[in-house]
Amino acid sequence: MVRFLIHGPHWFFGIDAVLELFAGIIALLIVLASWRYARLAKDKKYGALGNGFLFIFLAFISQIITTAFVFSEFRIGGTDTAMEISNALYVGHVAHVLLFLSGLIVLSVWALKIQGGMQRALIVALTMFLAIIGIT
Repeated sequence: MVRFLIHGPHWFFGIDAVLELFAGIIALLIVLASWRYARLAKDKKYGALGNGFLFIFLAFISQIITTAFVFSEFRIGGTDTAMEISNALYVGHVAHVLLFLSGLIVLSVWALKIQGGMQRALIVALTMFLAIIGIT
């Protein structure tokens, strides 16, 4: 039953989690480097860069956990029903999209040097609203 819930070839199950792990490690290295530079240079803008990539790292981790869960259920013939696995896929996908989008928002605000708090709040609210509409 799980075979119908997952899009993609059978041989690719698990490989995508490894690729996402590499991307997550790269994002984590950027987080650590930018936070360290922000601390050494006492420049907050590089801390914001690190925060944006932290959200992206968390997005990759949520996707890895979801993929690993579904792969393990498929591989060992778990007892979860198709509906439970489908719900896990949906929650993992929504978490991935919202966290990744949050990281992109932080990076966009950082790159565009948006200073006003009201302007930042408007960008975040509009983007999240459109993301939630797009997900559902």
